[in-house]
Amino acid sequence: MNVIGIDSKVGAYPIREMLLRGIHWQQAGCSAQEIKNRIDNIIEEMSFYIIPASLSQLHRSGRLSGSQFLLGQLMRIHLLLRFDEGKIVVADKIRTFKKTKQKLLETIQQEIGRFQDVCIMHANNKEEALSLEWAIKAMSPSVRTEIMTFVPVVGAHMGEGTLALSWINRTALNSIEAEDEVLESVL
Repeated sequence: MNVIGIDSKVGAYPIREMLLRGIHWQQAGCSAQEIKNRIDNIIEEMSFYIIPASLSQLHRSGRLSGSQFLLGQLMRIHLLLRFDEGKIVVADKIRTFKKTKQKLLETIQQEIGRFQDVCIMHANNKEEALSLEWAIKAMSPSVRTEIMTFVPVVGAHMGEGTLALSWINRTALNSIEAEDEVLESVL
């Protein structure tokens, strides 16, 4: 048996989608290389943004230095993080949680229409997750939303209250629905 390795460069919702779609494609008769190519496309088209609950947990986990933590606390800075090539990078530094959440919603607004599903993740912060869901539905009622809780390791590194959004831009290569639509039009 040949094994093909894939670096998902992310976790949570996108990796679940890679697995589910990979199983679907395998059952549909795709070769291992075809499945790998499709999953690579998911990785390229995936967006994953995180708003850590507090800088203190990032400091305790060693992700922020003491001076970065102190300056951030004094200026009430909140970080908007994103996955980039398997690494978490700072997308923006914004004053106040409310403005950081608004920036995240502006980011997703730019992508609306390119994806069908969005996953809202939280670390014991369901109220804010529901607020994000409501805002996304107001932008585009046809977008399917899902709320899931983060695994405990996120809480350990990012802190209780952390929020995240993830979506995968739809392409003909990575979408199960696109295949079904093509089949329906042929039949």
